[in-house]
Amino acid sequence: MSRNKEEIMERVKNNMSGSGFAELLPPELDAEAIYNRTFEKFPEEEAREVLAEIVLTVTDGCDRDDFHSWNYDHLEHIIELSNEIGFSIPKNLLNGLPEQLIILVDSDKIDRDCP
Repeated sequence: MSRNKEEIMERVKNNMSGSGFAELLPPELDAEAIYNRTFEKFPEEEAREVLAEIVLTVTDGCDRDDFHSWNYDHLEHIIELSNEIGFSIPKNLLNGLPEQLIILVDSDKIDRDCP
């Protein structure tokens, strides 16, 4: 079941450290690298929103249907992290995205179990 983005953002805000963020992700992901790279690229408040979107991407996956409404800079960052760090992104994340974002996706990182 899809979770509310604002709920996850609040949890990210309340867990100011990278270790708190790591608790929201599957243990096999390099949460520290994701956290640090996101804070290097975005100002604090926006970074927390992006981190929440990353949590939702990797934990809700195929159940989410609102990826198209997310900020394209955030989606580009999520795609880049997926390519570099190695987590899968749901196939439905690509729905409605412009071609310049779709071509960034490493096809080996797409979760093909999504309808």
